[in-house]
Amino acid sequence: MMHNIDGLAAGDLTVRMDATPYRETEQMSVAFNHMADHLEALFAEVYEQGILLRDAEFRLLESQIRPHFIFNVLELINIRCLEAGQNSICRMVSNLAQLIRANITHKHEQTISFREELRYVRYYLELQKERFGDSLTYSIDLEDPSILDYSIPKLTIQPLVENSIVHGLEPKRGGGAVRIGIWEDEDAIYIRITDDGVGFDASQLTLDIHNNAPAAGASHNHIALANIARRIQLLYGSKYGMKIVSSPGNGTTITVTVPALPPHAERKDDNA
Repeated sequence: MMHNIDGLAAGDLTVRMDATPYRETEQMSVAFNHMADHLEALFAEVYEQGILLRDAEFRLLESQIRPHFIFNVLELINIRCLEAGQNSICRMVSNLAQLIRANITHKHEQTISFREELRYVRYYLELQKERFGDSLTYSIDLEDPSILDYSIPKLTIQPLVENSIVHGLEPKRGGGAVRIGIWEDEDAIYIRITDDGVGFDASQLTLDIHNNAPAAGASHNHIALANIARRIQLLYGSKYGMKIVSSPGNGTTITVTVPALPPHAERKDDNA
């Protein structure tokens, strides 16, 4: 027994005591083996967590290096375009650089101001205008400029606008329009994104926060919409979220509701 105890103390987690014919020593043997099993399991868990932490640190470092590198290259291209008088290309590069800058600047923030979110929405829409030209029109109607100082979960409006263009207007011949309306009513902010695209069967999509399984036939872009709705409800409670009205051939209207909160404030209404 002393030999096994010394072995465990020296770091050998494989040592175990054999059964003994005496009740007192058998209890010691069982307790020792349970302790050794527990220590071995803990060591394996800590070792695995250390590996995962190291890998996570490497990935974090890579995620920080890559956007900065791309952003710096885009800035260089922008300067060269200015020097060459290529104003149209310069605008495209500048808008793309600003979108990447947003990812770097607000990487670890849950919420940002409407002012910042709409700035990135405009960068994205201007990039798409370069692709589609006059076949794409858009409008942003803000009821009250004071809304710009309220907070919204980061990357809420831009992905919805992207969904309207990529999955609503791109498959439609002749282009179309995206309209964004934002207003305040009874301490809540409403964001409505409307497109006249191809639409889809909204019955395929569930926005229930407690249902993580996609409905049968739901496509990847529909799942992304559900994820945004669930993120809003997790942040603010079930009173807030998203409503989608759409049908094939009739476009899509998405209405998002968030609380009227100052920038970077978060609240979850558990009584909702």
